[in-house]
Amino acid sequence: MMAVDIAVRDRTLHAGIPHLLFETVMQDVGARNRWVAARDGQKFLTIVPVNENPVHNFRVIANWPSLLQKK
Repeated sequence: MMAVDIAVRDRTLHAGIPHLLFETVMQDVGARNRWVAARDGQKFLTIVPVNENPVHNFRVIANWPSLLQKK
């Protein structure tokens, strides 16, 4: 993620030299907005890759309190 300092002097816009704000890996997820800045400009929320080997098996137990009552 890059940043550029902007200044207005004598009613003229002056752009600084782009510099690295932070490093990140952004995937093309087909979404228009892959990142968003917080209102105060101090934080960013972005979509990043999670795990190379995602977990495919998991178990969901519905109504588990009723299982406790049977014992």
